[in-house]
Amino acid sequence: MNIYGRRIEIDKEVYKSGWLVFPRHRYAAGVVLFGKFGIVSAPSLPSTSALFVPLDLPIIHLLDVVVDDFY
Repeated sequence: MNIYGRRIEIDKEVYKSGWLVFPRHRYAAGVVLFGKFGIVSAPSLPSTSALFVPLDLPIIHLLDVVVDDFY
């Protein structure tokens, strides 16, 4: 993942919204992915390595993370 401010670039084409979860930092940021690019809700991300959890998979409340989402 490459980070350009609030815009990210990924290797695969994905058209979904959800969260980027950084388990090591116990942090999750909202993200909307449009192909190989996405927009994140956070002004900065703690790492370039994250797990993607889609919105339709309701497990974010089970993870012990601080959530920074689009409100």
